[in-house]
Amino acid sequence: MDYEIVLLRRRPDLAPNVCAVYTDEPYRGRGIAGALLKTVCEDMGAMGIDTLYLVTDHTGLYERYGWEFYCMVQGDDGPARMYVNHKNG
Repeated sequence: MDYEIVLLRRRPDLAPNVCAVYTDEPYRGRGIAGALLKTVCEDMGAMGIDTLYLVTDHTGLYERYGWEFYCMVQGDDGPARMYVNHKNG
């Protein structure tokens, strides 16, 4: 697939971003990441923020929790996938 690479520094509208969601390997597969994502989405929704973004190199993880692939982006570490969640609150 060909995707346009979005330069994040030139797109301040693609914010706010969820950053640094990480579960140590021994604790993976227990729904911890999903619980963290759900909590942050609910908290932001309660503050009136309806749309959140995140950038990752993972495929498949965030889709399980209702995030949708949005586009490819150019971050500080190279190309990555941007996801969006519109269902906060």
